[in-house]
Amino acid sequence: MGVDVLQLDQPRVIGHAALAERCAGKICLWNSVDTIWSSTPDLSVGALEAEIEAMTAPFRCGNGGFMARHYPQPDDIIVPDFFHSVSRRAFLK
Repeated sequence: MGVDVLQLDQPRVIGHAALAERCAGKICLWNSVDTIWSSTPDLSVGALEAEIEAMTAPFRCGNGGFMARHYPQPDDIIVPDFFHSVSRRAFLK
C-alpha cells in the first residue's frame, strides 16, 4: 500500500506487545496514549507512567518502529491536568 506510518488513537485495543510483534521493523507506529483509557476519571500519575512504559518497551528490541505522539485535540478528550507534563517526561525517559 505504500504506508510507512500508522497512527492509532486506541493502541490498547490490539495491545502494545502484539503491535510490536506484528509491526516492529516493518512499519512505524505513531501513537498517542490510548485516548479512551487516558480519559478515565481515576487516571493516576503512576498508571500513566506504567502505560507509557508498556507502550514503548516492546519496541526497544532494536527493530524500532515507534514514535510518541501528542494527541492533537487534547481539549476533545478529558484528561487530568498532569497528563501532558507526565506523558512528555515518561516518553522522553
